Amino acid sequence: MAHNTIMKFHRPRDLKNTETSDSLDHWINQFTVYIQRDPLMAPFLTGQWNSAADNMGFTAGPNAAADALSPAEQAANCKIFLAHLASFMEVPYHRTAIEKRTTSLASVWALLRKIYNVEKSAESFLDIGMITYSKSESYLSFYYRILYYVENNLADANITVDTISTGGTGDKLTVSLMDMAALLWLEKLDRRLLDRIKIDYSVRIKNACLS
Repeated sequence: MAHNTIMKFHRPRDLKNTETSDSLDHWINQFTVYIQRDPLMAPFLTGQWNSAADNMGFTAGPNAAADALSPAEQAANCKIFLAHLASFMEVPYHRTAIEKRTTSLASVWALLRKIYNVEKSAESFLDIGMITYSKSESYLSFYYRILYYVENNLADANITVDTISTGGTGDKLTVSLMDMAALLWLEKLDRRLLDRIKIDYSVRIKNACLS
């Protein structure tokens, strides 16, 4: 006999007055997973809205007769979603901005990063160079911490530098970038590792470069 299992997730913690880039990214991930389980709120993870428009810009779908929710009902659910999201803020100062001046979840995340001053910038990219190894973590964990900072500071869409463009979707993590992260990892652990690996794995490195 088949059984339907409903997955339940705890409500994410409330956001504090101060958050780091790492703690905010972790919270965003928790919130996204948490909301995905709610059939009324999940559509707003990818939807768009306009608080100044009638019914917040929602319209009837191409098969209006079969659509479960009317534009007015979608707008009402969107308001509940935004109010619920705003309820995670420890202080109410930013509730109006979240509920009245956002147009998508991406714009909400951009607003939160601005509020907590953790927007991607030249300064945040330079943080990669300041990462140091902590003896409380494994070597592999340290590598993934470096890779995390690299991936979270990739250039946004439609940026051109010296005729090289990031395109419409922005930079993506590549094998070459992962290699550079590994090089930085080795140098931060012990610069002598570079020479040791170059000697011990010279044939393998040469073949990898030629392949």
